[in-house]
Amino acid sequence: MAQPAAAVAEAQPARQRQQQQAGFGLTGVIRMAVLWYFAMKFFSPKKPTDPSQLMSNLFHKGEPLALKHNGSLYAHVFFARSGYPPDPYDPEYQPGSAFWRTHPVVVYYPKPKSGKRRSLLNSKGSEEEMASAEVKDDVQAETKDDGTLEWISYWKPNITINLVDDFNRYPYNAIPQNVAGHLIVDPVTRNYFPTIYFNEFWLLKDKLIALNDSVTELPLNLEVGPIGLNKWQFSYRLSNHFRFTGLWKHG
Repeated sequence: MAQPAAAVAEAQPARQRQQQQAGFGLTGVIRMAVLWYFAMKFFSPKKPTDPSQLMSNLFHKGEPLALKHNGSLYAHVFFARSGYPPDPYDPEYQPGSAFWRTHPVVVYYPKPKSGKRRSLLNSKGSEEEMASAEVKDDVQAETKDDGTLEWISYWKPNITINLVDDFNRYPYNAIPQNVAGHLIVDPVTRNYFPTIYFNEFWLLKDKLIALNDSVTELPLNLEVGPIGLNKWQFSYRLSNHFRFTGLWKHG
């Protein structure tokens, strides 16, 4: 006997609701499984890394030890126009918009003689009082047993980088002598790059630090700023005069 049409009509929506609920349940399970997978992937503790795959800093703390044995070290200073990369290997690098200069951070001088001491006595009739005064010989340097001069390296604790304020137009074949030796000309445009002056006017020799096995850390103070053209010329000439005349004694 066939069921009434009204009963069949009521049974069909009920079966559809059951199928939809079953579908929602399966979709919810899949969704929760996907969320759990990504949560475990991004937020779970990382597995220990294989030691053979660990990376290390190329520069070890405190190196280079070669400085203790008369090694050399240089400061490479890069300048670039605003918005231009200073790295020559950058795809957007433009040779006319960046430049660099190199400056030694270590300087070499003959090893000074060891200090000697002498006794100083007061004038006659007074109580004898002895004072000890250290006598340093800045002219003669210490020599090895074979008679050769011994040189040692010294660290420059301060580096002052001055950008010379010079925007003059110079004749290509008649550049002033006091400027010509410092200009670096672009061979393409035949214009000159800004002049960089490593100002060591106040870096007296007694401020240098002797490099030896007892030195473990070294200070380095950097200062960057502009300098006027006249002031630069005056400072440069005076510094050379002091060095050539020996007024800046070491120690």
